[in-house]
Amino acid sequence: MVYQSERITNISQLEDILEKISVLAQLIKNNPCIEKLQGLTNEIIRLSENARNFQFDIEVRKVNDPTH
Repeated sequence: MVYQSERITNISQLEDILEKISVLAQLIKNNPCIEKLQGLTNEIIRLSENARNFQFDIEVRKVNDPTH
């Protein structure tokens, strides 16, 4: 019998994007400086678009079951 497994190989890239968004959101909360606010907001928007359009790379493996 042949089994097929799939795994996402680039999930860490999406996690990195989401972590950056989280850090920038914290900076906005902790730094109400209006000059920096626009730049941080633009960066969050850019990263959010990257996360929304993220393309998962899926690796497919076929494995023969040695017991059959």
